[in-house]
Amino acid sequence: MRDTILTLEDTNADELKSIQVGGIDFITKPYDTLILLEKIKRALQLSNPNNFRELVKKDCTLDLHLSILKYQEKSIELTRNEFRILYYFFMNEDKVISKEELLEKLWNDKYYLDENVLLVNMTRLKKKMKEIGIVHLLENIRGKGWKL
Repeated sequence: MRDTILTLEDTNADELKSIQVGGIDFITKPYDTLILLEKIKRALQLSNPNNFRELVKKDCTLDLHLSILKYQEKSIELTRNEFRILYYFFMNEDKVISKEELLEKLWNDKYYLDENVLLVNMTRLKKKMKEIGIVHLLENIRGKGWKL
């Protein structure tokens, strides 16, 4: 989350502290209303996921509009399910994700769907990734799930 800090404080030390705690913009009072509104508009644009076209993790690029995975000038098209699975991993980097979590988050039902549906999609996804040289992206954590 990007934060803008609006404050009465206006020293360099205050601005530095604001940046250190996660702020990306520092606005002091009194402020110009038009400038403040423009900065708010810009912050909203930057936080809108529809404005992002690609996610990059471990030298792999996931095109969010075309459902394509790219690696070293090679690319593969992903099915809807493959894209959803990979997107979930990209958004949860370094987190171990279980079969149950994937079924629940991606299909909204961890009980109705057979886990074979997920395993078939994972197998196809890994096969496609291997075709373009990606063997390092998804790590199988024995007995727990996978992580990016």
